[in-house]
Amino acid sequence: MEAGQELTLKDGPLNPSRMDQKGRESYGIEKQLPQTLNESLAALAELDWRLLGLGEAASRYSTLKSRETFVLGMLSDDARRAMLVRLF
Repeated sequence: MEAGQELTLKDGPLNPSRMDQKGRESYGIEKQLPQTLNESLAALAELDWRLLGLGEAASRYSTLKSRETFVLGMLSDDARRAMLVRLF
């Protein structure tokens, strides 16, 4: 979303994932939300969160989650599960 662009919310009759491209466009849906944490972090990196006063918080969150996905990706399923159960 560009700075100064008006945000409009419209109710749709269907879940946008079940609409065709033309149907999504009629509701102003231009792109799909990220499907994974890595896709979300990439989208976060593209935004200018300073405009909302969240620059430092978004940067720290992105760094933390990037490191987390790197470390968790190196563990086996059992080790990852044990670590997450222990922490949370």
